[in-house]
Amino acid sequence: MSYKLIKETNFKFYRSYGYTLRRGLIHNGVDIKAMEGQLVTAPYDAVVLFASNSVSGYGTSHPDNRGGCIWLQSLESGMIFQLGHVISYLVKDQIIREGGEIGYVNDYWSMGSHCPHIHFAATILTTIPQGNWGYVHNLDDYQDPMPLVQSIIRYNAENINRK
Repeated sequence: MSYKLIKETNFKFYRSYGYTLRRGLIHNGVDIKAMEGQLVTAPYDAVVLFASNSVSGYGTSHPDNRGGCIWLQSLESGMIFQLGHVISYLVKDQIIREGGEIGYVNDYWSMGSHCPHIHFAATILTTIPQGNWGYVHNLDDYQDPMPLVQSIIRYNAENINRK
């Protein structure tokens, strides 16, 4: 297993799972700080369920600005997860191998601040959730992705220490 999402062991987080906006919407994933243009790799062997570089709200916090969003399903566990704010040239039904290049972190501005990051979410559904993908009204269809992110961090750190 290569388990790399981004080539870092010191992940920093921008927003956590369950963070609630004043409008009552709840953040359905974790936001991992990254540099614009940073390479993103597959944490698992997966099939692409959805890939677009023109999803509303994924270019900036303004819904008219579009950016990249990918939904992948692990070939091993069947878990479906999302990588937002990532520009990719993957296509639906494509198989991507663990450690394979998914794409690059796209530019992101929120309330006048430059804050490129990867939105990482995991769903308990067997299909892609419908509706807003970053902020939702409830977390019924999602699970906290932090254990997945922590396993990626732990695996990367162990392998760097072995070199």
